Amino acid sequence: MGSITDISHLKLAQGLQERRLREAEDMRRQQNEFIDITSHEMRNPLSAILQCADDITSSLKKSHSKRIPPSHTVVESCINAAQTIALCVLHQKAIVDDILTVSKLASNLLQITPDVAQPVEVAERALRMFEPELQAKNITIAFEKHISMLQYGVSWMAIDPSRVLQILINLIANAIKFTACTEKRAITLSIGASLEPPLVAHTAGFQYVPAKTATDANVISGED
Repeated sequence: MGSITDISHLKLAQGLQERRLREAEDMRRQQNEFIDITSHEMRNPLSAILQCADDITSSLKKSHSKRIPPSHTVVESCINAAQTIALCVLHQKAIVDDILTVSKLASNLLQITPDVAQPVEVAERALRMFEPELQAKNITIAFEKHISMLQYGVSWMAIDPSRVLQILINLIANAIKFTACTEKRAITLSIGASLEPPLVAHTAGFQYVPAKTATDANVISGED
Protein backbone atom coordinates (compact mmCIF):
# COMPACT_ATOMS: atom_id res chain seq x y z
CA MET A 1 0.00 0.00 0.00
CA GLY A 2 1.36 3.44 -0.83
CA SER A 3 0.29 7.09 -1.01
CA ILE A 4 1.44 10.14 -2.92
CA THR A 5 1.11 13.68 -1.58
CA ASP A 6 1.83 16.77 -3.64
CA ILE A 7 3.90 19.18 -1.49
CA SER A 8 4.91 21.49 -4.34
CA HIS A 9 2.96 24.38 -2.85
CA LEU A 10 4.70 23.87 0.52
CA LYS A 11 8.16 23.92 -1.08
CA LEU A 12 7.19 26.97 -3.12
CA ALA A 13 6.02 28.79 0.01
CA GLN A 14 9.16 27.74 1.87
CA GLY A 15 11.41 29.02 -0.93
CA LEU A 16 9.47 32.29 -1.08
CA GLN A 17 9.80 32.74 2.69
CA GLU A 18 13.54 32.10 2.59
CA ARG A 19 13.98 34.55 -0.29
CA ARG A 20 12.03 37.26 1.55
CA LEU A 21 14.10 36.62 4.67
CA ARG A 22 17.33 37.09 2.69
CA GLU A 23 15.95 40.26 1.11
CA ALA A 24 14.98 41.62 4.55
CA GLU A 25 18.47 40.87 5.89
CA ASP A 26 20.09 42.58 2.89
CA MET A 27 17.80 45.58 3.33
CA ARG A 28 18.66 45.86 7.02
CA ARG A 29 22.39 45.61 6.25
CA GLN A 30 22.11 48.31 3.59
CA GLN A 31 20.19 50.56 5.99
CA ASN A 32 22.89 50.13 8.66
CA GLU A 33 25.61 50.96 6.13
CA PHE A 34 23.63 53.99 4.96
CA ILE A 35 23.26 55.25 8.55
CA ASP A 36 27.00 54.81 9.15
CA ILE A 37 27.91 56.68 5.94
CA THR A 38 25.41 59.47 6.64
CA SER A 39 26.66 59.90 10.22
CA HIS A 40 30.23 60.16 8.93
CA GLU A 41 29.22 62.69 6.29
CA MET A 42 27.32 64.87 8.79
CA ARG A 43 30.08 64.72 11.43
CA ASN A 44 32.77 66.29 9.23
CA PRO A 45 31.13 69.72 8.72
CA LEU A 46 29.73 69.66 12.27
CA SER A 47 33.21 69.53 13.80
CA ALA A 48 34.26 72.52 11.70
CA ILE A 49 31.13 74.45 12.75
CA LEU A 50 31.82 73.78 16.43
CA GLN A 51 35.46 74.86 16.09
CA CYS A 52 34.54 78.09 14.27
CA ALA A 53 31.75 78.92 16.74
CA ASP A 54 34.18 78.37 19.62
CA ASP A 55 36.76 80.66 17.96
CA ILE A 56 34.18 83.42 17.49
CA THR A 57 32.93 83.11 21.08
CA SER A 58 36.40 83.09 22.66
CA SER A 59 37.60 86.05 20.55
CA LEU A 60 34.59 88.21 21.40
CA LYS A 61 34.68 87.22 25.07
CA LYS A 62 38.27 88.43 25.37
CA SER A 63 37.35 91.82 23.94
CA HIS A 64 34.24 92.01 26.14
CA SER A 65 36.16 91.12 29.33
CA LYS A 66 38.73 93.85 28.62
CA ARG A 67 35.91 96.31 27.78
CA ILE A 68 37.58 97.32 24.53
CA PRO A 69 36.22 97.09 20.99
CA PRO A 70 37.54 94.08 19.03
CA SER A 71 40.62 94.76 16.95
CA HIS A 72 40.75 94.53 13.17
CA THR A 73 42.50 91.15 13.42
CA VAL A 74 39.78 89.75 15.69
CA VAL A 75 37.01 90.99 13.40
CA GLU A 76 38.72 89.51 10.35
CA SER A 77 39.16 86.19 12.17
CA CYS A 78 35.47 86.14 13.14
CA ILE A 79 34.43 86.91 9.56
CA ASN A 80 36.55 84.03 8.24
CA ALA A 81 35.07 81.70 10.85
CA ALA A 82 31.53 82.79 9.94
CA GLN A 83 32.23 82.20 6.26
CA THR A 84 33.53 78.70 7.09
CA ILE A 85 30.33 78.01 9.05
CA ALA A 86 28.29 79.10 6.03
CA LEU A 87 30.26 76.73 3.77
CA CYS A 88 29.73 73.84 6.18
CA VAL A 89 26.01 74.55 6.42
CA LEU A 90 25.71 74.54 2.64
CA HIS A 91 27.53 71.21 2.55
CA GLN A 92 25.19 69.78 5.19
CA LYS A 93 22.21 70.99 3.18
CA ALA A 94 23.56 69.09 0.17
CA ILE A 95 23.88 65.95 2.32
CA VAL A 96 20.29 66.31 3.55
CA ASP A 97 19.12 66.75 -0.03
CA ASP A 98 20.89 63.51 -0.92
CA ILE A 99 19.22 61.73 1.99
CA LEU A 100 15.81 62.94 0.86
CA THR A 101 16.47 61.57 -2.62
CA VAL A 102 18.07 58.30 -1.49
CA SER A 103 15.27 56.39 -3.18
CA LYS A 104 16.81 57.46 -6.48
CA LEU A 105 19.91 55.46 -5.64
CA ALA A 106 17.91 52.26 -5.32
CA SER A 107 16.23 53.01 -8.63
CA ASN A 108 19.49 53.99 -10.41
CA LEU A 109 18.14 57.51 -10.91
CA LEU A 110 20.98 59.45 -9.29
CA GLN A 111 21.85 62.38 -11.49
CA ILE A 112 25.38 63.73 -11.76
CA THR A 113 25.04 67.17 -13.29
CA PRO A 114 28.27 68.72 -14.60
CA ASP A 115 28.60 72.47 -14.17
CA VAL A 116 31.35 74.83 -15.23
CA ALA A 117 33.54 75.37 -12.16
CA GLN A 118 37.16 75.86 -11.12
CA PRO A 119 38.59 72.65 -9.59
CA VAL A 120 41.23 74.66 -7.69
CA GLU A 121 38.53 76.80 -6.07
CA VAL A 122 36.57 73.66 -5.08
CA ALA A 123 39.69 72.19 -3.45
CA GLU A 124 40.42 75.45 -1.60
CA ARG A 125 36.83 75.52 -0.34
CA ALA A 126 37.28 72.04 1.12
CA LEU A 127 40.50 73.14 2.85
CA ARG A 128 38.82 76.19 4.40
CA MET A 129 36.30 73.91 6.11
CA PHE A 130 39.07 72.15 8.03
CA GLU A 131 41.19 75.18 9.03
CA PRO A 132 39.92 75.32 12.65
CA GLU A 133 40.36 71.55 13.16
CA LEU A 134 43.85 71.62 11.64
CA GLN A 135 44.88 74.45 13.95
CA ALA A 136 43.43 72.69 16.99
CA LYS A 137 45.30 69.46 16.21
CA ASN A 138 48.50 71.27 15.15
CA ILE A 139 48.47 69.78 11.66
CA THR A 140 49.97 71.65 8.71
CA ILE A 141 48.45 71.22 5.27
CA ALA A 142 49.96 72.19 1.92
CA PHE A 143 48.04 72.71 -1.30
CA GLU A 144 50.13 72.01 -4.40
CA LYS A 145 49.06 72.88 -7.94
CA HIS A 146 51.04 70.83 -10.42
CA ILE A 147 52.62 72.60 -13.37
CA SER A 148 50.46 70.43 -15.65
CA MET A 149 47.47 72.60 -14.71
CA LEU A 150 49.20 75.52 -16.43
CA GLN A 151 50.60 73.44 -19.31
CA TYR A 152 47.17 72.15 -20.32
CA GLY A 153 45.43 75.42 -19.46
CA VAL A 154 43.10 73.77 -16.96
CA SER A 155 41.23 76.53 -15.18
CA TRP A 156 37.53 75.87 -15.72
CA MET A 157 36.06 72.38 -16.09
CA ALA A 158 32.66 70.76 -16.46
CA ILE A 159 32.39 68.92 -13.13
CA ASP A 160 29.80 68.34 -10.43
CA PRO A 161 31.22 70.67 -7.73
CA SER A 162 29.09 69.28 -4.89
CA ARG A 163 30.16 65.67 -5.58
CA VAL A 164 33.83 66.61 -5.96
CA LEU A 165 33.65 68.67 -2.74
CA GLN A 166 32.08 65.74 -0.92
CA ILE A 167 34.88 63.40 -2.05
CA LEU A 168 37.59 65.88 -1.02
CA ILE A 169 36.00 66.41 2.41
CA ASN A 170 35.99 62.66 3.04
CA LEU A 171 39.62 62.31 1.93
CA ILE A 172 40.82 65.24 4.05
CA ALA A 173 38.83 64.03 7.08
CA ASN A 174 40.45 60.59 6.82
CA ALA A 175 43.88 62.17 6.37
CA ILE A 176 43.40 64.23 9.54
CA LYS A 177 42.19 61.21 11.49
CA PHE A 178 45.26 59.14 10.61
CA THR A 179 47.71 62.06 10.88
CA ALA A 180 46.61 63.41 14.28
CA CYS A 181 48.36 60.56 16.15
CA THR A 182 51.61 60.57 14.14
CA GLU A 183 54.90 62.30 14.86
CA LYS A 184 54.98 64.31 11.64
CA ARG A 185 51.65 66.08 11.35
CA ALA A 186 51.62 67.24 7.75
CA ILE A 187 49.15 66.70 4.90
CA THR A 188 49.64 67.54 1.24
CA LEU A 189 46.76 68.00 -1.17
CA SER A 190 47.91 67.96 -4.80
CA ILE A 191 45.96 68.72 -7.94
CA GLY A 192 47.16 68.11 -11.47
CA ALA A 193 46.00 67.36 -15.00
CA SER A 194 46.92 64.56 -17.39
CA LEU A 195 45.86 63.38 -20.82
CA GLU A 196 46.55 59.80 -19.77
CA PRO A 197 45.63 57.84 -16.61
CA PRO A 198 48.16 58.51 -13.81
CA LEU A 199 50.98 56.02 -13.26
CA VAL A 200 49.55 55.34 -9.82
CA ALA A 201 46.98 53.20 -11.60
CA HIS A 202 49.63 50.48 -11.83
CA THR A 203 50.42 50.62 -8.11
CA ALA A 204 49.65 47.45 -6.20
CA GLY A 205 46.46 47.76 -4.19
CA PHE A 206 45.25 50.82 -6.12
CA GLN A 207 42.16 50.51 -8.28
CA TYR A 208 40.08 53.02 -10.16
CA VAL A 209 36.33 53.19 -9.67
CA PRO A 210 34.75 51.14 -12.49
CA ALA A 211 33.43 53.18 -15.39
CA LYS A 212 29.78 54.06 -15.03
CA THR A 213 27.24 52.30 -17.20
CA ALA A 214 23.72 53.20 -18.12
CA THR A 215 22.43 51.21 -15.13
CA ASP A 216 24.73 52.88 -12.61
CA ALA A 217 23.69 56.52 -12.98
CA ASN A 218 22.11 58.95 -15.34
CA VAL A 219 24.62 61.59 -16.40
CA ILE A 220 23.28 64.91 -17.65
CA SER A 221 25.79 66.61 -19.87
CA GLY A 222 25.86 69.27 -22.55
CA GLU A 223 27.22 68.93 -26.05
CA ASP A 224 30.58 70.54 -25.22
